[in-house]
Amino acid sequence: MTFAETGAIVAAPTTSLPELLGGARNWDYRYCWVRDATLTLTALMGGGYYEEAGAWRDWLHRAVAGTPQDLQIMYGIFGERRLAEWEVPWLPGYCGAAPVRIGNAASGQLQLDVWGEMMDALHLARAGGLAASDSAWICSVGRLSTWPPSGRNLMTAYGR
Repeated sequence: MTFAETGAIVAAPTTSLPELLGGARNWDYRYCWVRDATLTLTALMGGGYYEEAGAWRDWLHRAVAGTPQDLQIMYGIFGERRLAEWEVPWLPGYCGAAPVRIGNAASGQLQLDVWGEMMDALHLARAGGLAASDSAWICSVGRLSTWPPSGRNLMTAYGR
């Protein structure tokens, strides 16, 4: 789903739909996940929908403005970076599923594949005829100028 006002591509229009009815794994997906958006764009461009690719590219540029080296895995539909997660205990949730969550703590995760997916989508857009953009190039190479990420041990395995 694209949000026409900004060009963001959202994963879902609602929050806290459970993975299993009555379950506790209820996440808020009302955000633009960069990886998922790029995969959606690849499919859209395959069908000739380059206007959406241009709108998303412009949204991405605004979302990462000033700090492309700090690309997040997800942003709000207006480019919000702070997506703190909290629970809403007074809401029962879909079919009794709880907790209802607002925000998504995954926004703080480092997922390195996001860079490759983003650069691939921007390349496909340009190869398909979308005009080149300096801002897209800045987004693509911004991380490379500060590699590796500070304070991160790249050889660490993470889990829940």
